[in-house]
Amino acid sequence: IINELSSPSPPKQRRLNIDNDYEMMVRNHDDKTQQDETNKLNDAIDLICEALKTNSLSIEQEMKLFSSFSENIKIKCKNDDILRTLLFNTTPRAFATLDVATFLKYIPNSIFSFLQQLLNNNDDLNTIDDNTAQRINYRTCKIYELIYSGVNGFCIMPFSFTESLMIHTLTGSKLASTILSQTQSSGSYKTINRWYKKYGKIENEVPDGDIESSFDNNQTISKTYNIVNEKSSLLSICTTVIHSIVKPTVDLQAKNFTLNQWCNEAKIVNICNDMIVDNNSVEMSKQSIMSELLNRTPVLRKYLQKFIESLTLIVEQQLAVNNKATVRLSNIFDNLPSFHKNEKRHVSIGEPYIINPASYENILHILRDLKKRCTEKSSIRKWITVTVDGTPYCLGHKLLISQLECDCCAFKCTKHPDLIRHFEDEHKQIAKSNDKFYFTELNCLLLRPGLGHIEMNSCRTFMNFNCDIFMSALGETLKFKSDRAKAYFRSCSDHHKTIDSLAVALYGNTFELIYHHINSFKRTSTIKFLFETLMKWLDSKTTNVNMKFYSQVTLLWLFTIFAFRSATRKNNYRLLDETKKLLSIFFFTSKHPKYQFVMVNDYVLRQIMPDELRQFYRENDAYSTSGNTQECEGLDFVLENYNKKIKNLLPPGQPSAETWLNINHNFDLLSDIRKNAFNNLNLNKQNNQTRQKHNLCSEIENWRVQVRKSGVFKQKELCGLDGTVLNKRYQQFLTQSLSNQSIYLKRYSEEHFHLSNKTCAGLEYMSDSDDQ
Repeated sequence: IINELSSPSPPKQRRLNIDNDYEMMVRNHDDKTQQDETNKLNDAIDLICEALKTNSLSIEQEMKLFSSFSENIKIKCKNDDILRTLLFNTTPRAFATLDVATFLKYIPNSIFSFLQQLLNNNDDLNTIDDNTAQRINYRTCKIYELIYSGVNGFCIMPFSFTESLMIHTLTGSKLASTILSQTQSSGSYKTINRWYKKYGKIENEVPDGDIESSFDNNQTISKTYNIVNEKSSLLSICTTVIHSIVKPTVDLQAKNFTLNQWCNEAKIVNICNDMIVDNNSVEMSKQSIMSELLNRTPVLRKYLQKFIESLTLIVEQQLAVNNKATVRLSNIFDNLPSFHKNEKRHVSIGEPYIINPASYENILHILRDLKKRCTEKSSIRKWITVTVDGTPYCLGHKLLISQLECDCCAFKCTKHPDLIRHFEDEHKQIAKSNDKFYFTELNCLLLRPGLGHIEMNSCRTFMNFNCDIFMSALGETLKFKSDRAKAYFRSCSDHHKTIDSLAVALYGNTFELIYHHINSFKRTSTIKFLFETLMKWLDSKTTNVNMKFYSQVTLLWLFTIFAFRSATRKNNYRLLDETKKLLSIFFFTSKHPKYQFVMVNDYVLRQIMPDELRQFYRENDAYSTSGNTQECEGLDFVLENYNKKIKNLLPPGQPSAETWLNINHNFDLLSDIRKNAFNNLNLNKQNNQTRQKHNLCSEIENWRVQVRKSGVFKQKELCGLDGTVLNKRYQQFLTQSLSNQSIYLKRYSEEHFHLSNKTCAGLEYMSDSDDQ
C-alpha cells in the first residue's frame, strides 16, 4: 500500500474491437475495479493516519513510512521545473519583486498543507491574526527553500540569498554572511561579492524628464594608518550625485533658459543698485532698523506676532499663580501653508566621481561631465539646475565666468579678451557679443545653493556672534561644561543638537523679554495689541539697552532662522524669500565670505531670471521624498540622507574606488531589494513609526532662571550674561551689517562672479569668521 501511495499507476485500459455495448460493459467493469482499489487505499491511509495520531506504530514502521514520504518529496522537488525556471533566479528584479504570496503558489499542495499544519499552534488556521499568518507563510517558504536546495544539490534560493545580502549591507560583516551560508541556501560571502561586481559594472543613467541634480562629497576616515603606499591615506572620498525628477517628461527644460539668455552685466548692476537704495532707506528710516525690517517682511511679522502673543499668555498664567503654571509649548508654524505638491518626489542615484569637489580642476570635471550626461546626450533638455553647498557654489560660479567657449567652433579660453581676439581672427564676418556671460561654456548649468546648508551656516553665524555674549552660558546650562564639550557646542557639529539649543535660547529669551515688559509697563490695550506695544516699547529711548540688543538678536535674528527652517519644511516660498533676504544681512555681521557671496548672488539671479524660471525655482526649493508635505527639505539635505545610506552599505575598512562604484551602481537596486525583503518579513510597519520630538520645557525653564539671576536686563551698560561689558559697537550691529552689505553689493556689481573666491575689502566686523 505504501509503495502504491508513493507512485500509483493507473490501470491499463483494454481496447476491444467489438460492438459498443460490449465495450461499454468492459469499461464500466474496469472503472468499478479501479474504484474498489481506491477505496482500499483510502481505508489503508485512514488506518495509517490513525496509527500515527495515536503513536501506535513501531519505530521501524515509522522509519519506513517517513522514508517513503521523503522519496515522494524528492520526486516532487526534482520535477518542479516551474520553480526552477521562474523562482530559482538571482537577477536583481527577481529579488526586488518576489513576494511570499507568489512563492507559495509554487509549493506542492501536499507539502504546503503539511508545513502549515506543522508551524501553526492553533487548531484552526482561519482563526490566526494577519501577523502570525505572515510569519507562518514566510517560514513555510524558507523551509521549502531548504528542502528544494538540498534535493537539487544545495542551489542558492531567492529568500535566503536576499537575507544574506541584507545582513551584509546592514552589518558589513563577512563572518555573518559566512554563518548564514552554513545554515541556509544563501550562498557564500564570495557569492555576494561576485553579485555586487556583476551588477556594479553598469553605469547609472540620467532619468528622463525635467530634473534637478545635486552633488556633494561622501567620505570615510579610517581609524588606523596603513604603511602600504596605496593605502597610506586615512581619507577616502567619493562625490555622490542624485537626480530629482520634477516631471516624467521634458517640459520647461526644453525651453532655452540657459544663463546667457537672461543674465547680463547691466541687469546685475541695476539689481545691486536697487538693493543698496533699499538698505540706505532702512538706515534712514524714522523707525528702528528692527521695526523697519519687520514691516518689509509681512509674513514673518505675522508669525512673530503670533509667537509673542502665545508666549504672553503663558507668562500671564505663570504670574497669576506665582510661576507654578505648567508650560506647554506649541509650534506656531503648524498652520503655515505648504506649497509642495501632494506627491512623493522620486530621486535616483547618478554616476559618482572618485574625486573631492573642493578644487577648480575637480569642480570643472564634474560640471563638464554633468553637462554632457544631462544636456548633450539628451537633445531635448537644454538646461538643468545643480544644487550644491557653499564651496562648490563659489568655485562653480568662478568657473562659469572664466570658462569661455566659441559658439562657432570648439575654441575655449579663460579670458574674455582672448575670445574677442579669436573672433577678430577667425570669425570676422559674424557679429559677436561683448557681454562676458554670452560665451560661458557651462551656461546650461544653473547652480543653486542648498537650503539645508544655508540653515546650518546661519546657525553657525549666530553662534559665532553670540557665543561670548550668552550662548556659552547656555551651553553650560545644557551641561556642556568641559573644555571639549564647550568646543563641541560652539562648533555646531551636530545640527540637531544645535537647533534644540537655539530653540531653548529663542523661547527662554523671549519669555524673559515679555516678563520684564509686563512688569515695567502697565498695558491698557487688549492682548491682540500687545505686539505693537512691545515694539514701541523696544523702540523707546528709555528702554534698557540690553533689552533692545537681546530683542534684536532673539526676535529678529534667531526667530528668522526658525522661520526659514519652517518655510523650508513646507516649501512656502513667500516666507522663504523674506527670511533669505534677512539672513543675507546677518551673514555680514561676521566674516563669512562664502555665504556672503552665496546669498547675494542667489538673490540677484532670482530677481533677473524670467518669471517662468523663477516659478520653477519656487516650486522646487524643497522636496518631500516620503510624500509628507509637512516634512520637505532642500535637495542638499536629501543628498545628505543618501550619503548616509551609502555609508551603511560600505563594507568594513577603507573603501577603494571600485567599492564606491559598486555601492553607487547597486544603490537603487539594493534599496528596492531591501524594501521588498522588509515587506516579506513584515518589518516596514515598525520602521514607519515617527520619532517623538524631545520636550524642551524643563531646559527652557532652567535657562530662564539663569537669565533672571544674571540681572542682565537691569544693567545700564551693554553686557554679556556673565556681566562682561561689551563694545558699544554691538548696539549698532544691524546698521553695520547693512553698511557691509551695501559695500559688498557695490563690489559685486563691478566684479560679478569673480568675487566668489575673494574676501571683500572695506568691511568691518565685531567678530572673526568661524570658516577657518
